[in-house]
Amino acid sequence: MTLVCTIFEPEKRPEDKSGEKACVVFCHGNAGCRLDGFLQVHCFLPLNIAVCCFDFAGSAMSGGEYVSLGYFERDDLASVVQHLRERKGYTRVGLWGRSMGATTSVLHGARDPSLAGIVADSPFSDLCNLMEEIVKSKLNLPSVICGAVFEGIRMAIQKQAGFDIREVSPLKHLDSCFVPVFFMHGDEDAFVQPHHSEILRKGWQGEATRVLMPGLEHNDHRDEKFVARATLFMVRALRWEAFIDPMALEAITKGLLPTTPNQRAVESKMNGSATLKAEEHFEQLALSAEIRKMVASREVSQRQLGLVLAAAELSGAYRGAESLSLGAAGGLRNKLPASFAGKVCFGRDDIEVAFGWVGGMVPPLGHLVLFAVLSSTALSISRVVLKPLRGGGFSCVSGVQQLHMEAVELPLNQPLEFQLFMPAGHCAQLVVNGHVAGSSEMPPGAERLECPGFVEPCCWCWRPGNSKLEVSLSKADLDPPSPRQWGRNRTATMSYGQAPKEQLAEELASLCVASARGADALPSPKHATIVYCEDGPGGGYA
Repeated sequence: MTLVCTIFEPEKRPEDKSGEKACVVFCHGNAGCRLDGFLQVHCFLPLNIAVCCFDFAGSAMSGGEYVSLGYFERDDLASVVQHLRERKGYTRVGLWGRSMGATTSVLHGARDPSLAGIVADSPFSDLCNLMEEIVKSKLNLPSVICGAVFEGIRMAIQKQAGFDIREVSPLKHLDSCFVPVFFMHGDEDAFVQPHHSEILRKGWQGEATRVLMPGLEHNDHRDEKFVARATLFMVRALRWEAFIDPMALEAITKGLLPTTPNQRAVESKMNGSATLKAEEHFEQLALSAEIRKMVASREVSQRQLGLVLAAAELSGAYRGAESLSLGAAGGLRNKLPASFAGKVCFGRDDIEVAFGWVGGMVPPLGHLVLFAVLSSTALSISRVVLKPLRGGGFSCVSGVQQLHMEAVELPLNQPLEFQLFMPAGHCAQLVVNGHVAGSSEMPPGAERLECPGFVEPCCWCWRPGNSKLEVSLSKADLDPPSPRQWGRNRTATMSYGQAPKEQLAEELASLCVASARGADALPSPKHATIVYCEDGPGGGYA
């Protein structure tokens, strides 16, 4: 089976002659995918530690039909770790798992003592015990009935998927667990209850630390201080302190992620404002003279282009990309809401095309720059927030923020039509062959959005050598095809026909929720209920 992976690697350091390379492998949970691990990039890449995320077999873009909650996933993980060591030359490897991925990390750690360390977020100790707890909490069935039901489930799974649920039990392998481990668990987790990680900690044969996160449930976002503490554990487990910047180490020691703003803040407190001014000067110099001139231009089009190029250069994500000309300057200029139509033809599956534009100013954060990326295997929407500095430069806040990614399988060497929609300054939608990637999320901490008078997309591409690529883009007058998820103030015409009344009600409710979104709207409602009323002539919707 094919396992689809993404690896983020730090830039090579010429001064490092040791040959040592460190990597943390992220293992996602049930019903998750490797995108869940992209958040760990902000934890480890500034520490010169690579991050490898992959889809377990049976999940997302990898092969296979079934998820086994750790039984076969430990073999997937073993293959990835072996590849990193033998093909990529990584000498130090750690694991970071969430839920099913945490359990898988424990199961694999029991048979691979050469691992540096494991961060296990909300693992279960035994699958059958977990199933029994869930059933009892929901249905309150007697143990006798539960036993009979579970035995039937066990036989069915064994026949269908080829594994025994009684063997998915880290508890049975604790005698072989010597790798340093850091357990994390929300104290209000009602799905995998906290006592599971406590059982594992007590039976662990090596160094074991456990932290309870107050007020958090199984799928809640983890606070920065807990992620930083787990990151610090992994740095020490990898014995990596000598290979990282002192300010980055100081940041995670203080419960902060090692992002550039956090490092700058820590150093400023330690050394005074002179350090902060030097950092601001560096950020200004990081931009080429041409880009700085464009950003300072009085001509709006030039200034917007300069901001997009500044976001691409400072974030580093678009370094090495080839700029593509889509026609004369100003030819794509369009007022918001804007829509564009284009064609693209990929000669290879490792070619990507990116469109970038300025979404506006977001007080007090800075300029909002959006990117829509199109390839034969994925569509994505991301953004960069540029915070103006006193010296005239910019600080790239939190790097590139991935908002949405949609896995696709598009044909090669065949012209494909696509559409790019910008309903509002912070919204975007990319559509091709019925696949949709989009986002309408405002940045956290944003007070309001000051939309630009117009947008004008820039275009880049990544392609090996002179690989075949054809791209065109033009202004168009189109309606986004998905009012259910991405629309704002849109209308939809629905024919009664033979469609069930419940389906029509659901469509209308979804439309109501979508149309309430917008930069100047009140917080979007979580629910909109449309009821079909039989009363009256012919019935109607309320």
